[in-house]
Amino acid sequence: MKYSPLLLWMLLSCASSLPQPGVFSGADSCTLVPFMGVPAGNEIQTLTNLGGGLIWTCSKNGAWLIGQNGRVLKSLSFERSCARAVPVDSNSDGIADFFADRGRGWSDVAVLNLDGSTRWVFDGGGLAAPNDLC
Repeated sequence: MKYSPLLLWMLLSCASSLPQPGVFSGADSCTLVPFMGVPAGNEIQTLTNLGGGLIWTCSKNGAWLIGQNGRVLKSLSFERSCARAVPVDSNSDGIADFFADRGRGWSDVAVLNLDGSTRWVFDGGGLAAPNDLC
């Protein structure tokens, strides 16, 4: 197959004008913007995307419902320390009905009401790691 000199010139011209592949680095390559802050001592354990720009952010001590602009729409404190709390929508209406603490390691698992109070706790009865049952 023969190529015309004009076609070869066009291909070479286009190829030489493409940017070189690489990785951006340095302070000017990105901008960090704080989205939300949590009170001291509340490291984030889980993030749950509810869709529509809503995110439940849970720590061991409480939870925050965050809107897409980073504004806190609802906050609550848990009456017990949680290892891995997540919101649960038991009837698929898009609204959390309660929180489940799924535990970690040999920690208890629990169900918490939307006001942060404890509804139910299971410690495994000394027979198993409770979080393995969740």
